[in-house]
Amino acid sequence: MLPSWDAAHWNAHTIETVSQNEVAVSTHLAKLFKQRRLDLDLRPGQVARRMGRTSPAGCANRICLFEQSGEIKSKLFDELQAALGISDEEVETALERDRRDHMAAFLEWRSQPTEPHLVVRAIPGFFFERQLPEGLESLEEMEQFAATFAKKLHKMVWLCPGTRRFTVRFDENGDKLGVVEATPDTMTTPWMKLAKGRKKFLFGVGDGGIKGIKMLDQPERPGPKGEETDHD
Repeated sequence: MLPSWDAAHWNAHTIETVSQNEVAVSTHLAKLFKQRRLDLDLRPGQVARRMGRTSPAGCANRICLFEQSGEIKSKLFDELQAALGISDEEVETALERDRRDHMAAFLEWRSQPTEPHLVVRAIPGFFFERQLPEGLESLEEMEQFAATFAKKLHKMVWLCPGTRRFTVRFDENGDKLGVVEATPDTMTTPWMKLAKGRKKFLFGVGDGGIKGIKMLDQPERPGPKGEETDHD
């Protein structure tokens, strides 16, 4: 059965919980840009004006966010690079350091075991996590449970079988679609995110309804990003 849903309570609780976990972590690339701005004795708003913004507040906020977290859209990044006079060679050197750090963090993350569980698409864009029942020892037993669960609820399901190395995906009819292997650039399960948030999360459910929010901690690829597309 699908979890019960008190929209007013969980909308407020989700915003509060996710916001508390929005811990910014800078990158070598972001630190390079911040240091160049400081060397030029420019405030974020002044940089935004260099970028042609007549109302610089919004752009200045995004510059500050980039310096704190390393997150920035590709178009804004190109404008910011030009405004600060940072060369492509400097960018590539910093990005290479970030890539090495990201790969090390990903390999460490992937090596950690996790409790076997399902991720279920309740409706498009809304996903929840549910633990597997005790007593399922083999991958075959877990897959059989996941297939039956997906068919009974007529929902898409991802099986996470106690390892972060891969997930197994099932369609609404309980048919196995395939195995998704974890890579440094790919999430193996779907996820949710607040409209202007950075952290990805899922709802956790048990008997009787939604029990909490699980923050997803897979390390994310560093560097400028294009517009995000659907996350499954």
